Parts: sequence; structure tokens; C-alpha cells
Amino acid sequence: MAEERSRWQAASAQIEADVRAWRATHPDATLTEIEQAVDGRLAQARADLLAEIATEHPEREERCRECGGPLVQRGQRTRTVRTTGDASLVLTRSYLSCPACGAGFFPPWMSAWSCDRGVR
Repeated sequence: MAEERSRWQAASAQIEADVRAWRATHPDATLTEIEQAVDGRLAQARADLLAEIATEHPEREERCRECGGPLVQRGQRTRTVRTTGDASLVLTRSYLSCPACGAGFFPPWMSAWSCDRGVR
């Protein structure tokens, strides 16, 4: 956890340095323009942190939401989504399938993003 905290602190320090450098080259910037410069950098840092945390998951046996059978890994898929802050977020996730009923899923902890039924 301390390692993640220091990585986030380093990202925050870099954002501050970038915004200060941007401000030095834009002395006539309005408050709105400064806010947009800050928000753009924060949105990307937020997306990076979100991707890192979203792809971490506890090791456990996943069960099918349709029939309750054990799921098996069937490769990985990469998907690009847009965050609330309109930053691009690239996620690589395992794809799981149920040998018993043929349902296919991205892990349940990511079910808000995708579920794919009936893929064999």
C-alpha cells in the first residue's frame, strides 16, 4: 500500500510541475483556462489509477452467474473505455467462460463494463 501511495504522490507532484510550467508559458490565462489545464491532467492521472485498481483482484474461484458452475479462463481481452472525467482508460481483463452452460463473462468484479452471454 505504501508503494501505491508513493506512486500516486509522484504522479501528483508531476501534475503540479506540469501545470506550473504550463502557467509560466501562459501568463494571461484565465481562471477557467487554468482550471481546464489542471482538470485535463488530473483526469488522465485518475484514469491511470482507476485502471490499475480495477485490474487488481483477489485470487478466487469464479462461479457462473447463470448456472453456478466453475468458470475457466478463455484468454484476455483489451477494451478502451472513457471515464467520467472523459479520459481514455485501457483495461486488459481475463475472459471467463462456463463449460456447463456456455455463458461467457468478464470477471464479476468488472461486470458493470461487460457481460457476454452464450459465447462458446
